[in-house]
Amino acid sequence: MCVIHQLVVFYWRGVWEIFDVHLLPEDSHMSAIVCLIIAYTLQSLVCPMEVATNFLCQSNRSKQMWAFEVVTFFFANLVGVILWRGVWILLDYHFLPDNAGLSAGITHLIGIVVLWLMLCGHSVTLSGCRIDGETPAEEASLSPNYYFRLFFIKPRRRQAASCTVINLAN
Repeated sequence: MCVIHQLVVFYWRGVWEIFDVHLLPEDSHMSAIVCLIIAYTLQSLVCPMEVATNFLCQSNRSKQMWAFEVVTFFFANLVGVILWRGVWILLDYHFLPDNAGLSAGITHLIGIVVLWLMLCGHSVTLSGCRIDGETPAEEASLSPNYYFRLFFIKPRRRQAASCTVINLAN
């Protein structure tokens, strides 16, 4: 958590700032709209990549699959950051722009209540989306420490866990 989560923050900040500097820096409103277009376009490409990656990872666990998996995750991660950036900036512009505190409070409340009603409130702290209460025991941790468990499992299980199944449902 002290290393990996900080690197994720670095990644998000880097992507976000690259878009701030290079994508219509003089017009953040239009930049946000373009971000949404880019995010949904990339998502339409990532979905077939996800299917192909999952199929290939299940049928072929070779080291060459690593590159295909990395490329898929690269674009999936970009989708997340770019979509957040677009939505966030548009909320700043259009949802109670004169009262930032109330805007933040309402969006927070809407977000968590709707997640709870959908039974996926823990999606805020974990990657992926599962119905609350149906998370497998090995993944039912508020602190996603599955990475460290890989160092302590037997070698035969490590090989089986070497290809990650991608879940972009959220």
